[in-house]
Amino acid sequence: MDQFEALRSYLFSIAYRMVASASIAEDLVQDTYIRYLQAKPEHIQSLKAYLTTIIVRLSLNYLQSAQHEREQYYGIWLPEPMMSATQDIADRVEADETLSLAFLNLLEKLSPPERAVFVLHEILDFPFADIADIVEKKASTCRQLFHRAKEHLSEKKRRFTTDSEQANQLLVHQFVNAIRSGNLETLTSILAKDAVSWADGGGKVQAARYPLTGNARIAKMYITIFQKYLTPTMSVRTGVINHMPALLIFEHDVLLGVWILGLNAQTVEEIFVVVNPDKLAYLSKQLSQGAELGELI
Repeated sequence: MDQFEALRSYLFSIAYRMVASASIAEDLVQDTYIRYLQAKPEHIQSLKAYLTTIIVRLSLNYLQSAQHEREQYYGIWLPEPMMSATQDIADRVEADETLSLAFLNLLEKLSPPERAVFVLHEILDFPFADIADIVEKKASTCRQLFHRAKEHLSEKKRRFTTDSEQANQLLVHQFVNAIRSGNLETLTSILAKDAVSWADGGGKVQAARYPLTGNARIAKMYITIFQKYLTPTMSVRTGVINHMPALLIFEHDVLLGVWILGLNAQTVEEIFVVVNPDKLAYLSKQLSQGAELGELI
């Protein structure tokens, strides 16, 4: 039990990167634990390698079964967000980039085998010979899958940086104030010219069905949404979600949605909006358990 618990966070990080759902990742870790209990000790030479194999294979099985559901999903499918352990992101952007919502969203472009090989080799530094055993493919095939994955991701990857926590908070405040005041010119200047907005309502809450691009279009839409839908009973708080600055919108104590911001060179490059109640359940659970929030703005 103690040996497994020491690896629980590690296993969760693999599953979460694989399936992009914190709640499903927790279930997969628990399934891994059950299989570990059922295994004969003589079959386990290295516990970490053994558990890694189980969690990756369970994740692959889940992705295969969920593929049709994700293809039929209403509108844009975004990863399920989760609160970061700390609200200070300035020195953690690089280290936690592969857990950011932006990066997890990119991984959705990969096939399940490509995703598994990429996570194991690029992020966890597994050699291809070991990966071959885990995913039950030849090492040469794993190399091909990895290079294909790198090509897919390099075409689409954006680079997010923050100069300091203070600069990051200032930009978030400027972003919110421009929307609240309806200052279209200021908001447009805060957004990168090629900014992209993604919104996931899952067909349960109204949201754009396709990505919105361009700072002028996004600025107009966000001002309209804020002025039309924000009521006096709603509040906005800052936070860090998936190691990215975020805004959490509440009505009383109920979480209605999150806006997660990808920042670069003091501009907002990407906005990920999650308002599907199903995708907010894990965040709500974290908040009920005392997850740290930022200031009320």
